[in-house]
Amino acid sequence: MLNNHEYDDDDEGNDDNVRDPTIILKHQKYKTWLYVVLLTACFYVLLYVTLMKTKSKTVIITNITVDTFNQLSDEYSKILSCPCRTISIPYQNFTSNNVTIHPVCSSNFTDREWIEALYFENASQYGVWDFRTTAYSQFELLSNLCSLSKEIISQIQNDTGKTELVSLYLLSREQIQMEINRTIESLKKSASFQVESFLTYLKTIIQANYLISALNTNSIVLISRMKSKFLTLHPESVRSERDGLDQMCSMNAVVTNATLGPHKYESIPATYRLFLHTMPGSTIVNGFFTGCTTLGALLQSTLDCLYETKCLQLLIDYFPILQQKNFNPENLVLSSGHEKLSVDKYLNDFFIQNWSSEVNYIKYFDQCSPSSCTYSITDRTELSYAITLLISLYGGLIIILRLIASFTIDILVKWKSCSKKRNENSEQGRTNLWKFIQKMKRTNLFKNVDDRSESTVKQQKMITRIYLALLFGSICTLCLFTSLNTEIIAIIVTEPPITTYKSLEVSYYKTLRCPCSNKAIPYEKLILLFPTFHQLCSSGFIDVSWIKMLKIDVGITIDNDWRNHAPPQFQLLSNFCEIAKKTINDAMKRYLSQLFIVSSVMNENDFYKIINSSLKQFYHSTAYTFGLTINTSQLLMQADQLYTGRTGIKEHTITDELIQNEIIDITNINESVKVCYY
Repeated sequence: MLNNHEYDDDDEGNDDNVRDPTIILKHQKYKTWLYVVLLTACFYVLLYVTLMKTKSKTVIITNITVDTFNQLSDEYSKILSCPCRTISIPYQNFTSNNVTIHPVCSSNFTDREWIEALYFENASQYGVWDFRTTAYSQFELLSNLCSLSKEIISQIQNDTGKTELVSLYLLSREQIQMEINRTIESLKKSASFQVESFLTYLKTIIQANYLISALNTNSIVLISRMKSKFLTLHPESVRSERDGLDQMCSMNAVVTNATLGPHKYESIPATYRLFLHTMPGSTIVNGFFTGCTTLGALLQSTLDCLYETKCLQLLIDYFPILQQKNFNPENLVLSSGHEKLSVDKYLNDFFIQNWSSEVNYIKYFDQCSPSSCTYSITDRTELSYAITLLISLYGGLIIILRLIASFTIDILVKWKSCSKKRNENSEQGRTNLWKFIQKMKRTNLFKNVDDRSESTVKQQKMITRIYLALLFGSICTLCLFTSLNTEIIAIIVTEPPITTYKSLEVSYYKTLRCPCSNKAIPYEKLILLFPTFHQLCSSGFIDVSWIKMLKIDVGITIDNDWRNHAPPQFQLLSNFCEIAKKTINDAMKRYLSQLFIVSSVMNENDFYKIINSSLKQFYHSTAYTFGLTINTSQLLMQADQLYTGRTGIKEHTITDELIQNEIIDITNINESVKVCYY
């Protein structure tokens, strides 16, 4: 190898001072050795770089089926994407709901036959502690709450079915199940809050205004007739004494266990009816309560009696019509598992025991109709590709490396010879260009060792000149074409930070596209809401101690004195603040749980415009919903003209708002008095 060389004598001899064949052969060997070293190094570097280089390969799968997608999803769940032809699909097209409600809502206890059998014409005279006073009203209210819950459940199902699943790509069964569960839960929470908010507001209005119940459960009206037709009215608040505390219905929502007693109502003193005390010998109706209002008592009831045969028999014994209709406690008793929750808790969930949604994934797949699925894999270059690349570059490398080796050795030889000729004629440097031209003329890239005739060498040199001219012209043409040609190049920046995105946006704001890996983002990850309430709602004027102080009897005898009305007004104001805070907090939770759907990153200005528009809509809808509740209650109170009792500061009051209408029974000369509003 050391004695071989690939350079002919024609390549040397361009130096007039170098004519020694030994020196020429030596230079040719140097060129050959340098050429071999450069060629070996280039091959090694190219082979190493090609084999070690990794590249991302996008795999496209067509003719997608459900089984194919499931298989691909198991292997490439994080990088698999299957674009949908239809990106918006209503849930009703591929889902079904199965709702199981509390058994009481489908039992005989909510039927009209059972409810009517609990009716007593003189129910209020049994006393507020007796279940016969409010049984009819409680079961009728329970039936209405069940009917309301069923209507709301039906509405939620309709709203869920009409809600569209928006997705650019095919989702897995688990992802769809999560989305539909989130949608149903959001609608349930929204409806539950509206019902709960209205009931809270209604209870607040009843308590603050001390609206009198027709069942005499929160106030007993004592009437004495004067000589004129006007009556003196003495409203007394029903109260309960517990642990030395006197709690009146005019100030508190008082409840106690419902009982059934053996005493006839005629034998019960009228003054005893003012107290929520259990009569001696009475039996407790398990899980039911009585109190100032039927609504408040029912919401705290746990309905234990309906799960006990013995307790149901007690009801049949004390309600004659139930006996007449031959109700059998064995057939009435609820047999399913009893959770021992209050009706209020059941109502918050609309008496739902189980809500399951079934996804027909095949229907969803057909609706989405993906034409293909793509995923990316990272792979190294195959050896066959590296060998092919080296073979394709071999011819060009040989020519370039031979020229580099030849010129390098020549330059070194000339540099060495120039150091010896520093004192020679200065005109020698002028001939360097001419020598270079002569060298180029003698350059032969197509020499044939077997044929070294003068005509053949001359022909080979001519071909070399034409080849170099064409090569130089081609390079110039390619450089010119490349410099003048424009093309669109997609530059991919993976996982860019916010600073990189902003700099790219400044430079390429018209063409920059950054697809989001998460196209549905909850608002709670983007927005922080801090509501500021009126200072009154954080002041001492709504504090319990302030309101208690106002309720202290200071001996005010003038009806129109504002101090008589101050306690309920401040209590109502306190309740309004509490309801407002609860309304805002719940509305914020529901709003922040909604999804912000976007396919690619938007610029900061557009983002803030969309967010601000969404927030304005949220503010207006929340205020409208709260105002609608207030307006509805005001309309009901104005239409029903409800009677407002005293707050308890002045127990004995003479009123001229009631008149008597005397009715005389001629047969037994009995006279009754009918109290009427005018």
